[in-house]
Amino acid sequence: MKRERTNVYVTAMVSQRFFHMTTAVPSPGEDVYQKALELMEQSKLEEQQKEQERSRKMYEAWQKSVDAERNPRSQGVAVVKTLVKETRKEKKNSIKDSMKAAIDLLETAAYEYDHPMALVQLGNSKLQEARRKGSNEEEMALLAMDLFHRAGKAGSRVGWYNLGNLLWTGYPADESSSFDETNENAEDLDSSNSATLGKEKIIKPDLHRAMEAFMNAIDLGDTDAMYLVGVHRMTSGGRENIYSGLSLVKKAADEGHGGALYYLALFNLNGEPKIELEPCSLEEFVKLLDRAVEAGSVDALFTRGHSFFHGTEGYEQDYQRALEDFVSAADSGHADSAVSAGAMLHGGIGVPKDQRRAFEFYQLAGELGSKEGWQNVVACYTTGEGVAQSLETAQYIRDTMLK
Repeated sequence: MKRERTNVYVTAMVSQRFFHMTTAVPSPGEDVYQKALELMEQSKLEEQQKEQERSRKMYEAWQKSVDAERNPRSQGVAVVKTLVKETRKEKKNSIKDSMKAAIDLLETAAYEYDHPMALVQLGNSKLQEARRKGSNEEEMALLAMDLFHRAGKAGSRVGWYNLGNLLWTGYPADESSSFDETNENAEDLDSSNSATLGKEKIIKPDLHRAMEAFMNAIDLGDTDAMYLVGVHRMTSGGRENIYSGLSLVKKAADEGHGGALYYLALFNLNGEPKIELEPCSLEEFVKLLDRAVEAGSVDALFTRGHSFFHGTEGYEQDYQRALEDFVSAADSGHADSAVSAGAMLHGGIGVPKDQRRAFEFYQLAGELGSKEGWQNVVACYTTGEGVAQSLETAQYIRDTMLK
């Protein structure tokens, strides 16, 4: 089965890198940086404890609201409303001393000592801040770029990689997936530019400078940069580009890079006439794809599930293993895998029928951005399969998610 290798390239540029950093020799400011990390961890623990306490209070308030149905004089519903209001106010207004102190230490490690990891971490936070409503977007984006550059100069491969990514996509990026979306305060992010499309770039894409940054990252052993630059060269055309790009992708694969291993599996399965590369045997493809799965490639996991389902590309048909691969990939955020798992469970294709679980996978797929996932959710609400029938809910999802 012929597959498009260019699809693999898309996955190489999904986000800025967060906390994937190591250093063999303690750098100046290391003590300051480690104290900052300790305080951040302390702050997270405090927030978890507060969240548990809020959940407990919410449950107690809910119990009171249940009592209100039995006793009209009970003020349970009012208690719930008041507690929700106070909880939101607390979340919005609380600035934890430990987190503030951590940020101060992080800035000290970055600005006074040029600590590479602190510089990267601050750069990532400035990009997030740039996307907050009411922030000085231009100032924050340019500051992030400067921090990544300083981190690279201080010896951080992640700094060079993030700088390359920023210069490659420009800012704002044309697709929201270009930056990390994980944020406790996601509601504060400016979603009004769903559409960075058409918005004037603060940082204009610069392929030449981006490649310089990526090559600096490669010199420091960064496998993500090896993979990205390698695939870029291979898809640029010409024998020389294919050879040099393939060398980089193989180097990343040798270091256990899942994306690179998956790309090589498809590349060898298809072959490449431009360099007289014949398609590999199915046995070799299976070995390469399994290695990619073991290295953590979600795309490889989906492809293997597809092969198990159909009994193709060197894999014997095995519906149970296909479902296991689809479920694992879906749990890792792969939308198409969630649709596939849902379809198998919904129809009982080679596995016991479980329409409730199928509905859950369809909904997960929709939340992960799959239009097909939402279409299946609508169908389930319409027919009452896997969820209580609700034509109103089906119409609402159709109007909001499928327009």
